[in-house]
Amino acid sequence: EEQFQEAWMTAQVERQSPQQIRSTIAALKAQIAQFKKDIQGYQNTMALLARGKSSDPLRQELEQKIQETQQRMQQTQEMLKRLQRRLQSAASPNAPSSPSA
Repeated sequence: EEQFQEAWMTAQVERQSPQQIRSTIAALKAQIAQFKKDIQGYQNTMALLARGKSSDPLRQELEQKIQETQQRMQQTQEMLKRLQRRLQSAASPNAPSSPSA
């Protein structure tokens, strides 16, 4: 899957201008910030629910949402890193164009 994502990212970057790539990077950073806010909100709600005895189902649902959001945030962070590396290699005048076999 990582090879597929890398190939997809390469194809996307090659079709985009540096400005478009920077715009995508900014959007990914905003998405990561929103994930962090969502997780914080879920954790705050769980802290309030800790006082109630009948809140186990809701607490379990929030734990699941936290886990899913953390996974999505990690995937987005990985995509951001790959995109940033691609932008740097595209901007570097000494970067090899492609590996020769």
